[in-house]
Amino acid sequence: MTVHQMNGLTGLPYPVLSRWASDMAKQGRLREVGKIKNSYRTGRRVLVYCNGWKPPQDKLFHEWCITEFWLKHGANENDLRGPNVSSYLEDMEMPRGSLTFRVECFTGTQSKVQWLARLARYHGDKRIPRCDDPILVFVPRGSLDASRLVDRLIGWSSYSDLNLCFTTMQWIEEFGVNGQIWKDLSGEFHSLGDSPVGEVVENGGESTGEQTDEGIENGGQSPLGAEQGEWPTD
Repeated sequence: MTVHQMNGLTGLPYPVLSRWASDMAKQGRLREVGKIKNSYRTGRRVLVYCNGWKPPQDKLFHEWCITEFWLKHGANENDLRGPNVSSYLEDMEMPRGSLTFRVECFTGTQSKVQWLARLARYHGDKRIPRCDDPILVFVPRGSLDASRLVDRLIGWSSYSDLNLCFTTMQWIEEFGVNGQIWKDLSGEFHSLGDSPVGEVVENGGESTGEQTDEGIENGGQSPLGAEQGEWPTD
């Protein structure tokens, strides 16, 4: 998580959060894991913080994108992140109501072989049960021609009967998280309240300053992880 993302989560002023993050890092209560460029991969590089685990440098942009998705979808403390969320190795597990969404981020660097290997885990084998949960795949900003990447993924996944839907971060930002922005394997668009994606996502919508950081203070599964200290109060 970057300071800019902390600002989106808490609504606190950027300079206050920047000083707080620097102080927490000096005290060893917040871990700096590297630097990335912004969502367009241009401009100056910014620090990324993560206490829960230490992503490798070449995965930082990928993790930053998942945090952006998490913030857009309510920043729920029960959402799970990390290298071993479940046996499916998804990027994020997002429980909403009676459903559990499996979230995947596709930046365009993965090959067809790598993507098919990813899907194979969801199809299951003798050790891993088949996944019948909705699988949400998004293409972040900073990826060239994101809508074309969505069509590429649909083509690669055409053999599958999994509950797959695809979108781009640009569509999320333009039409909102509950818009008809999720494209299924047949090319039809759905919202999170439509079949086949599932029920309306509870607590959806963009993160605002009104949200609390209770889950973070209590060691909830957040991009920062546990025990990073309280947010600044002014």
